[in-house]
Amino acid sequence: MRFVAHLNLPKNIEAYYQETGRAGRDGLPANAWMAYGLQDVITLRQFMQDSDAPDLIKRVEHHKLDAMLGLCESIHCRRHALLAYFDEDSAQKCGNCDNCLNPPENFDATEIAQKALSCVYRTEQRFGVNYLIDVLIGSDDERIKNNQHEKLSTYGIGAELTATQWRGIFRQLIAMGYLDIDITRYGALRLTEKCRAVLRGEQKLLLRKQQAKQTLSKKDKKQAAVRPQDQALWEALRQLRADIAKQNGVPPFVIFHDTTLQEMCLARPQDMQAMARISGIGTQKLERYGQQFLDIVQQHPLSELLNNGLRDTVNQTLILHEQGLKPEQIAKQRELKVSTVYSHLSDGIEAGLLDVTKVLDLEDSQINEIISTIESLGDEADSLKAIFQALDEAYDYGVIRCVVASIY
Repeated sequence: MRFVAHLNLPKNIEAYYQETGRAGRDGLPANAWMAYGLQDVITLRQFMQDSDAPDLIKRVEHHKLDAMLGLCESIHCRRHALLAYFDEDSAQKCGNCDNCLNPPENFDATEIAQKALSCVYRTEQRFGVNYLIDVLIGSDDERIKNNQHEKLSTYGIGAELTATQWRGIFRQLIAMGYLDIDITRYGALRLTEKCRAVLRGEQKLLLRKQQAKQTLSKKDKKQAAVRPQDQALWEALRQLRADIAKQNGVPPFVIFHDTTLQEMCLARPQDMQAMARISGIGTQKLERYGQQFLDIVQQHPLSELLNNGLRDTVNQTLILHEQGLKPEQIAKQRELKVSTVYSHLSDGIEAGLLDVTKVLDLEDSQINEIISTIESLGDEADSLKAIFQALDEAYDYGVIRCVVASIY
């Protein structure tokens, strides 16, 4: 399975971790995607409240849901958050979750949070998110007038934000425990003890800045469908197609569709029989253009190292490694941490594509020392931190990760 999608919020991290784990079990790259909203939180808490479970079990379930919300709204590496939940840790970011690939921007939301929290207080903690937003942005709503809330000091003080932006603020305040949802009052928000410091101005509060929706151009989408190790071949095939199309006075897609060229990149046919098996190449096109495209493919051989199903970011590192760059040089060129580069190289080692002795600038005796330490730790060797400490912190976590990958 290459993709797991959650269209609502799992009730705890254990469930989320198990369900996302169904993707990529064959070791190939996979994606996990989740969408959730405040209604999911209200629904789950309603289920918990209405259950016949003892109060202790309900409290545990509520804490687990809070942890799940914290994971969703985290601005840090999500793998770190997952490991921390299961009482583990890692010295390096995963380099693969959305927060690592596209670090979210945060901002000082102290004043905005004070407005939101004050509005909850001024309306006597009796209303849900939508109503509170209407008060904050100063909506001309009959219900607000009936409650005389247009006379409140918080009426209209949040007009600088849109309703969508306010919804994101409230979602984060709930996830971080500054607000709670009162299920017995149909989802009304109430203040928690934690919010006092923010309201008094004693605590600075940073929240995630909502990103504007980005759409990929057709060119970007096509580019994203091509692996890093196939880029040179992809461009050469497109150039040949453009030249043939120009000679014949037709659009390029009449010669071959992009999907056909992408399949050539993946399959790398080495003869006409293999070329004939590429989708989109019929008998006539094979006779007209097959040999020309086959020649281009053969001019771009793929090394054994790069003929893999690893993630694109790993292959970008492997390409530079194959060119002879050291981990520190790769990190500088790719603007990554050295530990992240070592993590990519460890993936190559684990896949049997790289020799750890060729990757690490260590003596055989040093590598053997690390291996001996790992073996002596037994079950504790599952923790990189335990290995790191047992080696008196003499070796980088990334180096240790590479040696571990060579063993298992």
